[in-house]
This record gives sequence, structure tokens and C-alpha cells, in this order.
Amino acid sequence: MAYTLAGILFVGYVGILWWARTPDVSDVYRMYYIDHELQEWPGEDGISFISGEWEYLGVTNGEEEKASKRMGRGWSHREAEGRWTDGNQVRMWYRIPEGEQSSSFQLACDIVACITPEPVLVYAGDILMGEISPSQSGTVLFSVPANCTDENGVLEIVLYIQQTVVPTGGNDNRELGVMISKIKMEKDGMEYDK
Repeated sequence: MAYTLAGILFVGYVGILWWARTPDVSDVYRMYYIDHELQEWPGEDGISFISGEWEYLGVTNGEEEKASKRMGRGWSHREAEGRWTDGNQVRMWYRIPEGEQSSSFQLACDIVACITPEPVLVYAGDILMGEISPSQSGTVLFSVPANCTDENGVLEIVLYIQQTVVPTGGNDNRELGVMISKIKMEKDGMEYDK
């Protein structure tokens, strides 16, 4: 009887451990709570693609400015003018609706400052879209090719900072590259207002 009870408990514990290691959760839940990819909880629809809407990376000024919560590891904290990249690569994600995954898009990034001496390479998944030149500022547009999403319809945008810069003086040990104030993505062919 004791061996049977011990066997049942053992099988139950193995089942619980298996379920804990492979939970059936949404990709956003997994990115934030399990993989710790996202810096802020965006909500279940927080990385969804919303065409033509500026999202602010810095401290927002009220309801008219939507704070972006699609930022992953490597982004520094929010500042008044935007966010710096901190390290050699940063990520952000867009969930593209199924009917639009075969469309091409345009990504706009409003650059506040770029202190890296090397270009910042910008990728959609594994495809190089272009670069942010050293000392660049203003709005930069990138063409996002069609069919760059993963099997869940999520588009990963990656910025590779080839050479970071640690600020001189003070206690700031961040490895900075580029500061971006806002981002916006639209279907290719739409007009961008700056």
C-alpha cells in the first residue's frame, strides 16, 4: 500500500514538474514572465501591430503619447527624450495579423542622438534592413520585407550596435549606442507624418 501511494505521488510530481517546464501560455506571457525578454508587461495585446501610431520610448507627456512596451533586453531606462540602447544588441517585437504577414512595412525611428562611432545595423529577423549612421538624428525609415514573422506571427526587430560608448565622468557605466525617442510602423506605401 505504501509503495503504491509513493508511486502515485512520484508520478504526480513528475507530471507537475513537466507541466511547470512546458506551460501552455501565450507568446507575450512567455516573453515577459518566463524568458524575461520584454522589459515591461505590455498586456496580452501589447505587442500587436497598430498601423501609423507613434509609440514613445521615453517618459510620456499624458494620454496623447502612447508609451511603447514592446522593448526587450538591452534598452536602458526611460529618460525625458527617449531611451538609449545599452549593450551590443536590443530588440523590439510586433505581432502582425495573419492577413498582413505577406505585406511589407515601413518602420520609422526618431533618432535623438547617436554616439557610437560605427553604424548601427537594423534587422527584421535575420534580414538586414539598413543602418543608423554615426551622429545621425531625425526620423530614419526602414523597409521591412514581407514574410519576416516567426511561426506565431511575431516580427522581431533587432538593432546591433557594433561599438558601444561608455560615458566619460560620473558613475554612468552603461554601454550606449543610439537614443530613440519614438517608433512607428505602417504598411508600405502609407504616408509618414513627422
